[in-house]
Amino acid sequence: MSDGHPFEFPAPLGALFARLPQWPPSSALAAALNLGLARRLDREALARLDGKIVRIVVRDVGLALTLFVDAGRSE
Repeated sequence: MSDGHPFEFPAPLGALFARLPQWPPSSALAAALNLGLARRLDREALARLDGKIVRIVVRDVGLALTLFVDAGRSE
């Protein structure tokens, strides 16, 4: 934003998203990472992530996206 304030998702939509199941957006994020990011990370970086669980929380949207990294492939 040009005024220096971060964008915040509208509260009513955030409340709605918070009630939805976690797996659809997590699966969509995993697919996007598999297509784009996994090919750009070097093998050493992927090896450090192998076996890790990664959670991305977007508070104003009410989403918590959880991914498990397996052999350099996000799931």
